[in-house]
Amino acid sequence: MVADRGLNQVLEFVQAFTDAEATAARAAMAEPDDDRYLALRAAADAFLGPRLDPVIDRFAVPGGHADRVRPAAAGDIHQRALFALAAGVSGGRDMWKAYVSGLRDPDGRRIDHALSIADVDGRLLIVGQEAVNPFADTLQWEPAGGMPLRFDEPPHEVRIERLPLDEAHARFLQDLTAG
Repeated sequence: MVADRGLNQVLEFVQAFTDAEATAARAAMAEPDDDRYLALRAAADAFLGPRLDPVIDRFAVPGGHADRVRPAAAGDIHQRALFALAAGVSGGRDMWKAYVSGLRDPDGRRIDHALSIADVDGRLLIVGQEAVNPFADTLQWEPAGGMPLRFDEPPHEVRIERLPLDEAHARFLQDLTAG
């Protein structure tokens, strides 16, 4: 059950993923060597379950070379800020959600995604994600790939790592801890 995996282990998993994801995204824009890019992409993909793709990607083939790279654009890519982790149950299975910023939000202004994390065959994987609708007046979640999981009941454990600068997004996380 949830006690088998604590939030510290999930925290380490999310931090490793966001680091690998940002590295692969920067390489998609700036690394001309396809083999090097594909290795970085594979490292990031190892955290993702089926039907999930990287946010920033490019065409690459083993032994290939990208003619057009944009190192200046790669400088806009940053590791996602981790705002909070929540632990609960979905469909009778333990699951976690990580609330993170976008890759182009170095200051951590807003929650961009909620990553659904589950134990799949003994290892943690991101199995789905939901994105915040940037055009809605209130915080609205929309499926954004994979199989986003919903808690059956309010999460039984929530850890806030830091609050987003946007007041409505910060309030969402504070309300989440209130249960």
